[in-house]
Amino acid sequence: MPSNSSRKTDRKGKGKASASISTSANRVLAGRVGPQEIAPSFSSTTIQDQRYAEIVEMFNKVNNNINGVKDDIAAVNSNMAAFKNRMGVVVDTSGKTHMAFADFATAYANNQTRMASLGPSLMPSYVPQTSLSDAEVSVIILEIFAEKLWDWKFESDDPALVAENESKKKWNLNEKINHCDNVAVINYLKSYISAQTRLAGTHPRVISDKIKNRYKHSHRTFHESPEQKAKKNSKGRANSRTLQTHMAFADFATAYANDQTRMASLEPSLMPSYVPQTSLSDAEVSVIISEIFVEKLWDWKFESDNPALVAENESKKKWNLNEKINHRNNVAVINYLKSYISAQTRLAGTHPRVISDKIKNRYKHSHRTFHESPEQKAKKNSKGRANSRTLQMSIRRKSTYMDNWVAIDAAMGYKTGNPVEKAYLKLFQKDAMSDGESDIEIVDNLPRRCLHVARPTWRSEEFNRLLTMVDDIDRTHHVLNAGVGTKPRMNRYPATLLPCSVPATLSQSLPRWAINDE
Repeated sequence: MPSNSSRKTDRKGKGKASASISTSANRVLAGRVGPQEIAPSFSSTTIQDQRYAEIVEMFNKVNNNINGVKDDIAAVNSNMAAFKNRMGVVVDTSGKTHMAFADFATAYANNQTRMASLGPSLMPSYVPQTSLSDAEVSVIILEIFAEKLWDWKFESDDPALVAENESKKKWNLNEKINHCDNVAVINYLKSYISAQTRLAGTHPRVISDKIKNRYKHSHRTFHESPEQKAKKNSKGRANSRTLQTHMAFADFATAYANDQTRMASLEPSLMPSYVPQTSLSDAEVSVIISEIFVEKLWDWKFESDNPALVAENESKKKWNLNEKINHRNNVAVINYLKSYISAQTRLAGTHPRVISDKIKNRYKHSHRTFHESPEQKAKKNSKGRANSRTLQMSIRRKSTYMDNWVAIDAAMGYKTGNPVEKAYLKLFQKDAMSDGESDIEIVDNLPRRCLHVARPTWRSEEFNRLLTMVDDIDRTHHVLNAGVGTKPRMNRYPATLLPCSVPATLSQSLPRWAINDE
């Protein structure tokens, strides 16, 4: 057995070796000594060769990592210095500085330093990632602006709404962006937006740019002169209407994009079953959606002496026709109609874009008719009655010709290019008919209404002869078959000529003999 003195010697040797290891490791970590210098302090009698090799390998790895971290920190410091220099001197063309956003640069530099301090394997997880498109991010941030920022143009008779607007964060629009009031608003918006989970991963630079652009827009519009506003409105009215219309349907675009993402994630064999398909024609879809509008939408022209019917109409969804389509009241109606129509099984497979277009056109029609002046209404009604008369005239003449085509074809005679049967059927188109103005004629010393027709100059005499022949047959048939109390039809008299060229819809479909080339 070993003696006590030999055991003490071993313990002393081990203690010295451990102290030597600890001291050398500290010197390596401090960057003052290479791991190879530690080797002489180890005694082969106290440390096994295998243990020694493992320790030397560990020190080599530590030393290499330290050198890499030093290089990364040096690069970060260089980039941060250049970035700060750029942020400190950026001035726009109008002399307004962007120093209010220096805190963004500082935060960004701090983030870079933190990333450099991480191990290489951990750094990729720190890079911001977001699944939202630029358009979706913009829409969300605009909603936050509307929710949190005071609107200096807001007007309302509702004290609660006015108080709500006044409680929001206010830009100091009489000062530049780097004023303390505006910097406070910027910091608040930045913190609030960055904390939104739906915007997780959005780069801080994107958020700062959105806030900066919001201030610039508000400042510019706040200080516009009346002349500048009039000029801008005149130049941008058409584009503004289009943009405001489509903004209300941003949710449709988002839903469509989500559908496309879902389709892309499906197996190829499953994708065809996900493509919307419908067996209905466009006309059938329009009729069904129009019926839903009648059923669900308030009719501002509705009048009735029945209180139940009036109450039923008042309970329906109402457009706010004093506001634009992107007003919150109208957006609520749009979302309701979209959900209701999309849920109809008879419209299964109808593309969401078709539904959104129908709703948009319904609002535009209601808004336009609601704001028509009495003169515009009278002109539109007159035009509508004229179109109705010409359509009815086209239908009646075509029906009379179909019942009497043999006699009419014989009386008109053969013309080159005519088919053997019903040679003149294609001439009875609505656009080929003419309208006139009602007047009074005296028949048997009694006044009677008649119609003075203005014939278009493009119609040939032979075409006019055909129409007169058909009208005479129709009038005779009507008189012979009229019952007691039947209201006689107005006589039609060619009174004037209406100078006009042949409509484009007829120039290719009518035969040459029907058109007056003079």
